[in-house]
Amino acid sequence: MGEDMAGLSGRHIKNLAVPHAAAAVQRDARIAQAEANRLATEAEPDRSRRPHVHAG
Repeated sequence: MGEDMAGLSGRHIKNLAVPHAAAAVQRDARIAQAEANRLATEAEPDRSRRPHVHAG
């Protein structure tokens, strides 16, 4: 019986870690997306400095 209980405890602890691991992956993905957005924004031309040209 002692071995069965040890096995259950080990699985239980691993199962408790799963949501934390998933949250960490999601957090890292949000950070990477925010960084990509920041870099894309910085790469856009600054429209406030360019004169507006009317077509026509």
